[in-house]
Amino acid sequence: MKTRTIKTSTAGVILLACTVAMAFVRAQEARVTTREIPDAATLERMAARFAPTEIGADLSKLSDADRRVLAKLVEASKIIDALFLRQVWAGNDAMLLDLVRDQSPIGRARLHYFLINKGPWSRLDHNDVFVPGAPPKPAPANFYPDGASKADVE
Repeated sequence: MKTRTIKTSTAGVILLACTVAMAFVRAQEARVTTREIPDAATLERMAARFAPTEIGADLSKLSDADRRVLAKLVEASKIIDALFLRQVWAGNDAMLLDLVRDQSPIGRARLHYFLINKGPWSRLDHNDVFVPGAPPKPAPANFYPDGASKADVE
């Protein structure tokens, strides 16, 4: 009789935990869909939290070969930057193109903040969406096929 009571209690705890987890997920989804998308002035204030930093170096002492190597490293970094953008989310390329086309003040503010964050989610604000139409940030980023879990891939 005790075993049956323990199993029933365990099942109840599991059911309660699942219910709480589902409620949390729904609350997170509602939070994303009801949160206001920031306007241009707000986006500019959000972007101002990042301090632009100029990085320079004295190249006068580099040999011609070293300068060529440095130029190749800069080229490679541009490729890596584009790959990272795709790795964050499969929809980033298309969204970036849409943002580039929007020459309005809000469009330019969104593009600027998008480039800082490498996507439509504000990293300093718990990945809140700041571009209309963007989904909540996918947990596995673009490491797995869309909709696949890590277990599915394994």
